[in-house]
Amino acid sequence: MANPTLEREFGKLPPTDAATDAALSSANLPYDIRTDDPMTIGGVAAKTSFLLILVLAAGTWGWGLVDPETGASSLPVWWFFLAMGVLVLAIVTAFKPRLAIFTGPL
Repeated sequence: MANPTLEREFGKLPPTDAATDAALSSANLPYDIRTDDPMTIGGVAAKTSFLLILVLAAGTWGWGLVDPETGASSLPVWWFFLAMGVLVLAIVTAFKPRLAIFTGPL
């Protein structure tokens, strides 16, 4: 008996019937999964590059805060509150993925 996985045609969507189409179109989803704008390689590369530049800039700035002789850093106290705010923002983004376009750089 042959392996059924090897007989599949990858890259094609499975056939759907009218009941599946009706269920998906009437579903009350928390966010809209239908869009007219396709995801492109260029768009993904641009957004990923932008976020990578932000991470590198933040890392360079943080690296510069450390005193090379003592190894001590000079972070202000308000950084703790900023970190807690960013944690809350990350949790909100996890539950509302449509906000990620705005909260990603933060």
